[in-house]
Amino acid sequence: MLAFLRKLLTLGIACGLAWLSVAFCLGGIVPYDFVESKTPPSALTDQWRVLGADQLLSISERAVLGNNLTKAERAASKALLRDPTHGGAATQLALIYFRQGKIMDADRMAERAQLLWPSRCSTNLSLVKYWQARGQVEKGLNTLPAGCKT
Repeated sequence: MLAFLRKLLTLGIACGLAWLSVAFCLGGIVPYDFVESKTPPSALTDQWRVLGADQLLSISERAVLGNNLTKAERAASKALLRDPTHGGAATQLALIYFRQGKIMDADRMAERAQLLWPSRCSTNLSLVKYWQARGQVEKGLNTLPAGCKT
């Protein structure tokens, strides 16, 4: 009888440690959390993930496509804060500010984007379209790199 109780106690301790190990590996999420919340584990850990500038820029671009300029501006600003040398984020902010009617901020961001990524064709082509919409095509074409003109 004593051997049986010892084995039962050992088994109980082993199960408890296994349970804690699984909970620790999942970041403190235990299996009953999934049943109660009906959310997948990835959705619970997404809030802890730190997004990079490129990911934030993608969020901003999707928000612009959905015509949610406030969310787009917030994501592009956060991308530029995360990486102050990201010319794509500055270009995105210039385009968002232009659509919002913030012309002075848009011009400032367009010039910053040109300084940050002077040789990137995608950035410069977006800036040419921006300056064309502003009625200053020459300003955009003068800064366009030779490799982008073909």
